[in-house]
Amino acid sequence: MITVSGISKTYGETKALVDVSFLLDEGVTVLLGRNGAGKSTLLRILAGAEPADAGTIERDGTVLDGAGTWRMHKRRCGWLPQSTPLVRGLTVEQFLVYGGWLKEVARSEAAERTEQVLAAVDMVEHRHTPLVSLSGGMLRRVGLAQALFDDPDLVLLDEPSAGLDPVQRATFHRLVAEASATRTVVLSTHLLEDVAVVAQRVIVIDSGVIRFDGPADELAGGREGDRAERLRAGFLGVIGGDTSR
Repeated sequence: MITVSGISKTYGETKALVDVSFLLDEGVTVLLGRNGAGKSTLLRILAGAEPADAGTIERDGTVLDGAGTWRMHKRRCGWLPQSTPLVRGLTVEQFLVYGGWLKEVARSEAAERTEQVLAAVDMVEHRHTPLVSLSGGMLRRVGLAQALFDDPDLVLLDEPSAGLDPVQRATFHRLVAEASATRTVVLSTHLLEDVAVVAQRVIVIDSGVIRFDGPADELAGGREGDRAERLRAGFLGVIGGDTSR
């Protein structure tokens, strides 16, 4: 259980997050919002990549308030940033092992974990392929494999399907659903298709403020049309604006 309480973050004059609070448990929670709404900032804070200005994060009752608690948290947290970080010259397998080393996965476990995550993202046949030779969709799958490498119980995915074609997006949706079966997955997106396919719960964030937090079906409501369109209408109703701006 992750408890987020009163998180705020400011960059200069811009309030990126304002008194954000929620709970996280198993399943898929989608952070839905326009570009610049504060989603990536929130995921970076949850991942321990940058500090909040105010507020606390608790993990299973332990407040993450020092180097030791954050180190414990990071070892149990997988994070896929918006842009998959590449180490030029490495193959897929080398990249995964290197990422495992950074997260202090024991050498004796690295080979087994590599096999497991490559199979999980359907990339076994590409294990010796250089990263620079992969398509965008494959790179996102490798990024997900690295996020899953040390078998974390919290997985953070920042715009994971952005830039993917429909077939690649469908594959990624399947992988996310499989990963969430025994984990807490938080996925940020501005794409209503992602919400329609994978979301169990939706947190709508706009201008750094949570505007809605509840089941995806509640956001969709009883409107007519397919689920994505119903979610779009619900989203627009919550933020009171136009997704094109």
